[in-house]
Amino acid sequence: MGFPVYERENKLKYALNVMGCRIFPYWLSTMIFDFILGSIVTTIMIIVLASLKITVLLSFGKIIIFYCTQLAFIGISYSVSWLYTSANMA
Repeated sequence: MGFPVYERENKLKYALNVMGCRIFPYWLSTMIFDFILGSIVTTIMIIVLASLKITVLLSFGKIIIFYCTQLAFIGISYSVSWLYTSANMA
């Protein structure tokens, strides 16, 4: 959530728009990057769960729920970021 607030605070989106970068591809690429980063963390969590032999959380359906929840949290954090005025508060 801190990055969108930091971006708005320093008017980086305006600078990118002046340089020719459109808003939709920028936000889409940012969301894809956040999803990839979150997927790496989720994958590490699944590997740790498997190494600790916690099989209750390792069914296919529950793993899909982990990834869907991560995608939902990304969307929620972007939505809630408009409530903050400074990156330090976010």
